[in-house]
Amino acid sequence: MRIIKCKIRTVLLAATIAVGWVSVPIITNAATNPVALTSSEKQLQQLQQLQRPTDAEVVALADKSFRLFMTSVREKSMHTFWKHISLQFQKKYSTSDLDTAFKDFYEVPITGDPLAGRSPIFMVPPNIDENDYLVVKGFYATRPSRLSFHLTYVKEGFSWKVIGINASVDPITPPAT
Repeated sequence: MRIIKCKIRTVLLAATIAVGWVSVPIITNAATNPVALTSSEKQLQQLQQLQRPTDAEVVALADKSFRLFMTSVREKSMHTFWKHISLQFQKKYSTSDLDTAFKDFYEVPITGDPLAGRSPIFMVPPNIDENDYLVVKGFYATRPSRLSFHLTYVKEGFSWKVIGINASVDPITPPAT
């Protein structure tokens, strides 16, 4: 019977992680009874520890997110971007809500791929905030305007998903002389 209880708790923890609703009390309760932890549970706890992705992973993550955003802008529908955001974000905002929020982007004339051959440049080092969100703030060095972004990610299962986005097209001002 003890083995069944451990397996059920492992399944519960795995299910909790898979949907991104990590509950600290569940993890804490499991960790406070080390005798009851199976090797599978210990491995699960180690995997669950929130770690900031490597710099290369953050660059790839931000680049993919913003490219999906720009694809949606060109399509004049946030549906493509919406398919890749967190479940929490999807529950809160529909594609129509995102279309309304970013409708001004649909009016910006875009020729070609403004991000071609460019990588995001971070204004501050990406970090994990007090809510366990990965916060990434940066821009693409495009001309004649700069594409700036503030992306917030939440860990859902084993991947980081967008839970917040702020994007802007900012004029490039020449340095003061």
